[in-house]
Amino acid sequence: MSIYRIKIWLADNESVYRKIDIRGSQNFEQLHQAILNAVNFDEGQLASFYISDEDWEQGTEITLLEMGDTDEENELLVMRSTELDHIVGENFNRFIYVYDFVNMWTFRLQVLETLPEQEGLNYPMVVESEGAVPEQYPVETDLTHVSEDEASLMNALSRKNRKQFLFDEEEELENDFDDPDNPGFDELDEDTYYDDLDKY
Repeated sequence: MSIYRIKIWLADNESVYRKIDIRGSQNFEQLHQAILNAVNFDEGQLASFYISDEDWEQGTEITLLEMGDTDEENELLVMRSTELDHIVGENFNRFIYVYDFVNMWTFRLQVLETLPEQEGLNYPMVVESEGAVPEQYPVETDLTHVSEDEASLMNALSRKNRKQFLFDEEEELENDFDDPDNPGFDELDEDTYYDDLDKY
């Protein structure tokens, strides 16, 4: 069985890349998951592959989820039902991969070579890694609702840690709202405050 060695790199920084070996019989959803694992990204966001040419123009889209009926002009494939062997060939060995359509993480992929499968190996697998991928969730710069010290702290935290930080803050606030002796909260609109907190 054939193994494809695929190089994946950030579209704006080719020095940060991963190389993944994957079976031709595996599908694009498995490649999608392998990429997320390779760059240490959380799952849960939408993603698409695009068949590309030598100029990195986007062609046919391979979506993570079924998107409903499409016309012939806008053909869509679905990752789970599309094996690499059905697409990869002499004319189709470059792809664009977009993950998280809010932050628009964009990677380029190229099939470097075809190799024989080695027994005992678990595919897909990362065979080479170079450079650190930036933080998955960029830290917001608008932190006007927190103090300067808290803003500095939150800018140093990952999104996951910030969520825990805000959860702890919310628990403390709930205690403050329940405390009749705590000054300054009698004129504060509690719902408005939590709406503001949710912005983070």
